[in-house]
Amino acid sequence: MRGCCHACRRARIRPLGPRRDRGGNSSPGGRGTAGQGGGRVAERDRHRRRRRLHAGRAEAVPGRRVAGRVRRRARRTRRRPRPRGPAAVTHRIKLGTAVTVLSTDDPIRVFQQLATAASLAPGRIELVAGRGSSTITFPLFDQDERDYDMLYASKLDLLMAVNAGENITWQGPHRKRPLQNVTVFPRPEEPLKIWLGTGGSPHSVGRAVELGLPMFLGVLGGTPAHWSRYGHAYRDAWTASGHPAEESAIAVAVHGFVAESGARARSTYLEHDHRMMAEGLAELGRPAPSRADRAANHGPDGMVFVGGPDEIADRVFHLHGLLGHTRQILQMDVGGMPQRDFLHGIELLGTKVLPQIRAELANP
Repeated sequence: MRGCCHACRRARIRPLGPRRDRGGNSSPGGRGTAGQGGGRVAERDRHRRRRRLHAGRAEAVPGRRVAGRVRRRARRTRRRPRPRGPAAVTHRIKLGTAVTVLSTDDPIRVFQQLATAASLAPGRIELVAGRGSSTITFPLFDQDERDYDMLYASKLDLLMAVNAGENITWQGPHRKRPLQNVTVFPRPEEPLKIWLGTGGSPHSVGRAVELGLPMFLGVLGGTPAHWSRYGHAYRDAWTASGHPAEESAIAVAVHGFVAESGARARSTYLEHDHRMMAEGLAELGRPAPSRADRAANHGPDGMVFVGGPDEIADRVFHLHGLLGHTRQILQMDVGGMPQRDFLHGIELLGTKVLPQIRAELANP
């Protein structure tokens, strides 16, 4: 779950009416009109309700992980605010950042944001740290594209040092001033789990092994056989490095969608998938692929997982046999897909797909 859905972003601002005191008298200047801030409050409340609905639906489904963005807001209130985000209203599911583009972010601030979330969900907050698939945002954050790899390597090293413990002394090329005996607060009850995110760079596979980090593959294309090579390279290098075998892990994130039937899944998803690709590539000045080209990636030889529950279970298990991954993520809410469709997809993943995979793994 990344932010709110497309429909929510387009929601109109509606006035809530005048504020009334305990005696029932109305008073102007409260949250009654959009011009005085009431509309903003209404829209913010709708966003919060949708985020809680997304998280609550995932919480009811076993084995789910919610990926989103952690934000801090300052509020003026006479009463102590009640935490109402996904971390506060769930108890079992993992909560992660999808991917944090560390090259253009501040590793200390990233750690503080997630440590704050960990105070509400101890042991359930995770971070995927990636370089980013392009340098398109570097000018926005006043970064030099020539420092693409240096920034990521230096910031990842600092993030790991801050996460490892207190009273750190550290220096690196992306900071002008070294840190001397510094402790970053707040501190989580236990270190955050950090995944190294990669879109398929062999160098990133080696870096994950060198740092002893689990590897998170963000997949946009290719074939299962192609991606299996990254899994073999990671595990072979992990064993050769002497790391404990039980600490290696591979996660795979793909686009996909599950519906009651394969035909319905493909017809629903193709519309939104094509729109997402067209809009994203237009921002880069590149032409959009045809619908036929996108549909070709939805088949068994592609890496877009679209189909009915049985088909998705078969494809996940087939990829597991090739790659040996321990976590599978499907990003379904793309291209303005209606909320009801991907919430139902979440239910099918937990109630129809996951039991089949667990049964297969229990009886190899």
